[in-house]
Amino acid sequence: MSDHVTTDTRPFFMDIWREHRFRVDIVARGAGVPEETVFAMLRWSAVAAQDATKVLAELSRLYQREYTLKTVRVRLIEEGDVHVICRINTEQQ
Repeated sequence: MSDHVTTDTRPFFMDIWREHRFRVDIVARGAGVPEETVFAMLRWSAVAAQDATKVLAELSRLYQREYTLKTVRVRLIEEGDVHVICRINTEQQ
């Protein structure tokens, strides 16, 4: 049995916020998503990949850096995970 551990060096979404201290309302508006989506990403709550991609694209545009799902750790809703989808939809109301 191997003790090898794979290390993921990508920053978490919260690390991006710590670096830039961006305003959630401005990023959400530019990405075309509800503010709650950005707040969910900051809380490490699962969000739809499509929404996370929009948020990361807006941050890339604002800060001239490559922020994508491949370069930043974001918790995503798994396909068919109704419990998570309902919980997040409830929080957005």
